[in-house]
Amino acid sequence: LSFLPEQGSVTTEVPDPDNHPFPVGISVKGYELDALEGKGLNTILLKDPDPVDIEDVLSKAGRIGLGVIIEFDATDSTHLSEAERTIVEKAVGSGTVTGYCILSGWGSGKNGRAALRSASREIRELDPESQIFLRNYLPGPLDRELLAMVDALFVDPYPITEPSKPVYTITDWFETAQRAVPPETRLIAVIQAF
Repeated sequence: LSFLPEQGSVTTEVPDPDNHPFPVGISVKGYELDALEGKGLNTILLKDPDPVDIEDVLSKAGRIGLGVIIEFDATDSTHLSEAERTIVEKAVGSGTVTGYCILSGWGSGKNGRAALRSASREIRELDPESQIFLRNYLPGPLDRELLAMVDALFVDPYPITEPSKPVYTITDWFETAQRAVPPETRLIAVIQAF
């Protein structure tokens, strides 16, 4: 996962509607952190975190100057799993976590959007200061109630290098999302070209 920086702006802060800096980051697993030090990144999307070592991973990320967005695919259950709940509880107050991405693909799990609404509420109860993100792969009807519960939508038509998805696909998806999201929900372009 990589984010495009705004010209001359690199920050560990999550984009905000007034300043619009973008995190510059990559999607990783915890054991890959050592390889990222000094590589010009400031944010990681932490995939499949382990509740056993999450505190060590967050501490290491903080030491090397990386903000962390923790990713769960929250569509398989009607509630956060025990492991996900433990991860959020351990992340609260770490100073490293900028938020939680609760979806990689629209409604991909067996409980779909109802599960995402539940996960968003549960995370807010455990970590009221956190930001919650959705990352979509497929365009389609967007759930306005769900989008009102999150801080930002990562617009992610991946990968954009294949012939069926030319680079302007991101613009098409952005325009579709703009028509659907509430005004308070930010849109962040995620460019995956690999």
